[in-house]
Amino acid sequence: MCEDCGTKWTNGRDFCDAGKCVIKESSKKKKAPDMSRQPCMGSMSCEQEVLRNFPSEFECDHDVCIQCIGTMLDECEKSGKSPMCPAKTCGIPYRCESVLALAAQFPERKSFFSKFTLQAKFSMQTLRDDSISNVLHGNLNAMTGQKFSLKIGQCDDDDGGMPMEYVRGGSLGDLIREIRRVLKILATDKIYGYYRVDDGKKKTLDVSKETIRSSCATLNINENTTILVDTTGIVARPKKQ
Repeated sequence: MCEDCGTKWTNGRDFCDAGKCVIKESSKKKKAPDMSRQPCMGSMSCEQEVLRNFPSEFECDHDVCIQCIGTMLDECEKSGKSPMCPAKTCGIPYRCESVLALAAQFPERKSFFSKFTLQAKFSMQTLRDDSISNVLHGNLNAMTGQKFSLKIGQCDDDDGGMPMEYVRGGSLGDLIREIRRVLKILATDKIYGYYRVDDGKKKTLDVSKETIRSSCATLNINENTTILVDTTGIVARPKKQ
């Protein structure tokens, strides 16, 4: 308390009356943040309560309410865009985890959310198969076949990727694991898709239990191929093959 309030509380005496001391718990409550008053950043004049723990981590820091999110979804349905931050100064597309949360929050919009790819299914579990060899730390000498150099990178890279050596007889499963090692993608990191670019044409790279045993030669992965890994999690409409 300030001196004036302290004097008023004790009626000018040096000590409080017995049983009438200031309760410490009340001071703690004052220090705790009042989340119910967290301002919504979806629009300038909005005073609605914000949605808790949204968006997911590694995204923008704009706290928004259900009303502003609903308005944003209406606009996205009309324009065909993916869900994004409602703040006009931001507009960053939401990642997969945030869009999944919105899909659960707005079950009446099921048809809209069904138009996007919302699954993170390319974990290291997919690549665990005892029938294919394991390339460790770039030790390509353990595999037979002619070496070649292809380009690898992440979808949000602006430099066009980096070169990496591999062997034509190596399996797709080992290639993916080696790409993850070179790009320093952890086993716990989520992968939302693999893509290949041949002669400037980009298409989805089929990574499944049926294809991980296939060799690069069989899949026609060569010097003119660039393999891209999507770790952003920004949702997109499934592309027709």
